[in-house]
Amino acid sequence: MRDYILTDKPMLMATALLTILEAAIGISLAFILSGIVNSAIAKDTNQLKIYFLLSLAYIFVQYFLGRLNNYLKGNYVKNIEERYRGQLFGSIFSQNIRQYHTRQQGEYLSLLTDDTDAVMESYVSSIFSIASTVTTAALAILSLIYIEYRIILLSLVVGIVYMWITGKLGGQLNVYKDQCYEAIHGHVVKIKELLGGYEVVKSNNLGHFVRDSFDESKEDVLEKKRIFAYQISNLNLANLLLGQGLIICILSAASLLVIGGGLLVGDLVAIAQLLSSLIVPIASLNDILNERRASKNLLKNQLDLLRTSPKEVTIEEKIRAFQKEITLRDLSFGYGEDNVLKQVNLTFEKGKKYAIVGESGSGKSTLCKLLLNYYDDYEGSIAIDGQEYRSLGENALSDLVSTTQQEIFLFDGSIKENITLFRDVDPLRLTEVIQQSGLERVLSKENLTLETEIQENGNSLSGGERQRIAIARMLLRGTGILILDEATSALDAGTAGCIMNEILQIPGLTCIVVTHKLKQENAELYDEVIQMRGGRTELPKDTLENPIYALPKKTRAGMAATLA
Repeated sequence: MRDYILTDKPMLMATALLTILEAAIGISLAFILSGIVNSAIAKDTNQLKIYFLLSLAYIFVQYFLGRLNNYLKGNYVKNIEERYRGQLFGSIFSQNIRQYHTRQQGEYLSLLTDDTDAVMESYVSSIFSIASTVTTAALAILSLIYIEYRIILLSLVVGIVYMWITGKLGGQLNVYKDQCYEAIHGHVVKIKELLGGYEVVKSNNLGHFVRDSFDESKEDVLEKKRIFAYQISNLNLANLLLGQGLIICILSAASLLVIGGGLLVGDLVAIAQLLSSLIVPIASLNDILNERRASKNLLKNQLDLLRTSPKEVTIEEKIRAFQKEITLRDLSFGYGEDNVLKQVNLTFEKGKKYAIVGESGSGKSTLCKLLLNYYDDYEGSIAIDGQEYRSLGENALSDLVSTTQQEIFLFDGSIKENITLFRDVDPLRLTEVIQQSGLERVLSKENLTLETEIQENGNSLSGGERQRIAIARMLLRGTGILILDEATSALDAGTAGCIMNEILQIPGLTCIVVTHKLKQENAELYDEVIQMRGGRTELPKDTLENPIYALPKKTRAGMAATLA
């Protein structure tokens, strides 16, 4: 956090100096009040006028300094928070896939919203509060020494005891705040989960279950917040009573000096004002320190994320062209203890078309993720033109491979913007991919245009329309390798066949198509059909669901024609 605080040193120094100056001038009020009271007791009208004019000047200067300080402070905090939030958000998206999934999306939402608010308040905005309170307390002590040194001795003893007691009480807040924020994180995660399952809830009449789940999570949050608020209220009460006790003790001692003739009445008023300038900052400083201690774990969690530093990829490290083949040798991989892929050996040659067939859970999608370089903690080897994937950066294949995911994400914007991903593209190329993806027929049939705005994540579109947009988006990139993971699952068989035929006819394109079902009449479209089961691809022929897949392409095509 220190690096962020020192990002704009000139603004920090200017704001801190102005804060200190404002606090210093605030101390002068005690002497102005003392002068007014002493003028009244002495019945000195001229002196009273002088102190009255000084009080007006004090108000004017404090107002001017306060406005200027608030402006500078607001801009400084904004600049720091802008950089901090931006880098925190960037750190989330700089993680690799596995790192990203170590946290739930709801936790990321909390990190970027409530947690950041608390950290900024505790560690950035509080800098100027600390500068102000320390300056005010120090000058108040010096002023008390100037008025009557015996008062300061009592003030220091009582003040030390005061700070020790409130510090002990405040230290207990850490546990309650951690529990509170943990409950808030869980609540955000639960809300996101329930909203994400809206259609499942409605179609299965799960309203009571959802309500109970929400209420249980809500009650936990509210109870933890109640306990935390209760503890803060008790601490504030202790601060108030201890502060009032300190003022009573010191004013009583000062009053004895007034009675004995050692102090003027105006001095007593000044002492009362200075005590307020001493006690309030001490209480405020305790609150700030307690808040910092309570937010320590939030800051640590965010800094851990900011320290995420994936391998940087330079222009030279990116692979610009696919020359020959991608090879998988003895490839095994798992998300936990059990491997999803087991000893897979495959070769994907440039310009050829491959179909990967298998039931759900057979490892098809995991194989695609490894081909896309999402994970590097696999066993065995994956190499492109002889270069091992582990030696590549996460984005080294970004100019070479395009894909469609099973869960299609669409941005708020027009259909065109979701195809082009907000980039300027050649209109002729855009028209071509719209035709290849079958989107042209849908647009004309549904009275849609490329400028039609779609709702959040494409909720106004059908599954088939969403898939066509995703396919068009993928084709527009014009990469040499396409990986399609169930890319036409929401389309009818005829439409899916037409679209796949368009894609598979693109010359020179290396295409890997994942599907859970492949009709025999479409087998001849592929150079090789790979069947997966239980994370394996090397299966005995008598275990294949469709023995035709195990035959060479020409023989397979002939048999398909015979069967037809």
